[in-house]
Amino acid sequence: MRIDSVDKIFGAGPGAVTALDDVSLTIKAEEFFTLLGPSGCGKSTLLRMIAGFEHPTRGAILLDHRDVIADPPHRRPVNIVFQSYALFPHMSVAENVAFGLERLGQRRAAVAARVEAMLRLVRLEGFGDRRPHQLSGGQQQRVALARAVAPAPKLLLLDEPLSALDVKLRREMQVELKRIQRKTGITFLLVTHDQEEALSLSDRIAVMEAGRVLQVGRPADIYERPASRFVADFMGGNVLPGDALGLTAPFAAIRPERVEVLAEGSGPGLGGRLIEITYLGARIAYTVALDIGVTLRAEQQALPGPLEPGQRVLCRLPGDALAALEA
Repeated sequence: MRIDSVDKIFGAGPGAVTALDDVSLTIKAEEFFTLLGPSGCGKSTLLRMIAGFEHPTRGAILLDHRDVIADPPHRRPVNIVFQSYALFPHMSVAENVAFGLERLGQRRAAVAARVEAMLRLVRLEGFGDRRPHQLSGGQQQRVALARAVAPAPKLLLLDEPLSALDVKLRREMQVELKRIQRKTGITFLLVTHDQEEALSLSDRIAVMEAGRVLQVGRPADIYERPASRFVADFMGGNVLPGDALGLTAPFAAIRPERVEVLAEGSGPGLGGRLIEITYLGARIAYTVALDIGVTLRAEQQALPGPLEPGQRVLCRLPGDALAALEA
């Protein structure tokens, strides 16, 4: 799929709002691709445009080298899984999964076989006669996935499908999503504001802000080598002035887990005052007010000696962990 120079403007005149600004992307076949960004960045608008629920002000959306902008939603080889699951409450699980297949006019025997295969795929064998209200949130999400995958669309759109689940169930469903995508070979396009979810699921990620795509890359590239101050900050990194680190670039980013916090007097580094210690289970987070006027976040497993909030500390930043940023 290719998105070519797409703009979306809502309204006209002084009150017009630009939701998408010259967005261009290429998504490969059988790829798990994610649109990541804060609320209001335009990612859901772009998803709705691909599904056919919105039309661009300018640009093209091509599937298999054909512009589908003029095609209504039901004519596009695309399915969507919503945050709310949108299951039909009066239908059984099997009837929900069969719905799209029946609309396509498939024979009853073929529909029944496909429904059975889809329930096996999402590990819900034996649940076909139940109604959605008899299922847990995670099971309902699996039914929604089975229904969306059943017609074998070329592209499956996922609109923050895991945001309503608790942390444990969300992580379990992340594993399931990845497994289902690999098993079916369908191209998945996920919209999320959750950085961890994007990193764990995606082959590639597009980070968006204010209607524009700021960086596209593999999860490791986005995480370790951000292309801008916004991407570095949004991904949870520290952004520091380059001159304070002896760099020619105006800014530099460093991951919190690469920062070492020590008692003051432990050698070279940036001095500051420890203002907060947060226990996170497997690691501890430290917030340090540096003398250069910047707040620094650090995460590590343990400290070499007791430190207390208010204490003077030293922060070591390895040179190979710094990513130079121009803007």
